[in-house]
Amino acid sequence: MYKSWKPLGKNLEFFPGIEVKLDCRNIAIVISYWRSGHCFYAFEISFINALAGIKVVDESNFLYHSKDWPKNSDFEKAEDSPIWVEKNSDRINLYNDTDPELKLYNEIDSYYFSGQNVVVVLDVESKKPRIKEIDPKSLND
Repeated sequence: MYKSWKPLGKNLEFFPGIEVKLDCRNIAIVISYWRSGHCFYAFEISFINALAGIKVVDESNFLYHSKDWPKNSDFEKAEDSPIWVEKNSDRINLYNDTDPELKLYNEIDSYYFSGQNVVVVLDVESKKPRIKEIDPKSLND
């Protein structure tokens, strides 16, 4: 079950800007919040050598209903959030072969990011992400 995630312990507003940076199996997601064309808060979540799979789609509703996409019933209804995580996700079955000899991953964590223009489902090996705040001024150029 996906649970609301507050990476830095802060309540997050809906529909942040989302930027995806990918280098081989290293991935970083930059989350940014804007008002009147200026960024006022941003942070980066990165995973080193952990990428199992990623799906990035236009945030239009009709794209969410494929069999490998999380369904509404997969989300805890306790609160709304732009970022969700499912630890030790069943999505591991998308990546591991049924033959135990060909098992690629022991555990997968799945992250769901809902942004202004895109939705990202990110499946990574179960590793603690690196999280750092970004100076919003650096994004205001």
